[in-house]
Amino acid sequence: QSPDTITTPNEERESYITTDTWNRAVAQLNNAHHRSVVSARSIRNQRGRRFRDFITQTQLNRATVVVVGCGAGGRSLAMCLASMGVNHFVLIDHDKVDPINLGTQGWSEGEIGDTKVDALAHTVLQQNRQARILRLSRKWDPNLHYELQHGLMPSLSPRRHVWMLCVDSIDTRRAIGERLCAGTRR
Repeated sequence: QSPDTITTPNEERESYITTDTWNRAVAQLNNAHHRSVVSARSIRNQRGRRFRDFITQTQLNRATVVVVGCGAGGRSLAMCLASMGVNHFVLIDHDKVDPINLGTQGWSEGEIGDTKVDALAHTVLQQNRQARILRLSRKWDPNLHYELQHGLMPSLSPRRHVWMLCVDSIDTRRAIGERLCAGTRR
């Protein structure tokens, strides 16, 4: 019998890790973690290496992504884009995280009761500490589109930003799309 295992008196002879073995394993993991810590600048420079042939890190840094609907689709898109290096987000959703959302949208139990925009903003910031996020916990309406263009974010326009329409209702997606297209006509 090895000094690192304890055998139960049962006939099946189950092995358990001793405290010493556990402490050595944790120390090795901690040392590996400390060796792998990299600077924020290095993260920014390396973040987009796998896709830089079709979109540059500069383009990602300058993009503003407007996510309308922060449930399963909007949450997944925002997390992925934040990981890629997108630094500017507008999150729009009127809903709160409900227990029914845990299995289908990936929220944690600790986020129940939070607005989806606040919970998603927190997640995005975990993916990309450089992200700047405008959180709008409300339903989409044409007035909101006007406010985004002329009040809340004057630089925001459909021509210069990426709009992700992730709302549940196809009719709402269509209405938002029509409003955005109407804003781009000369």
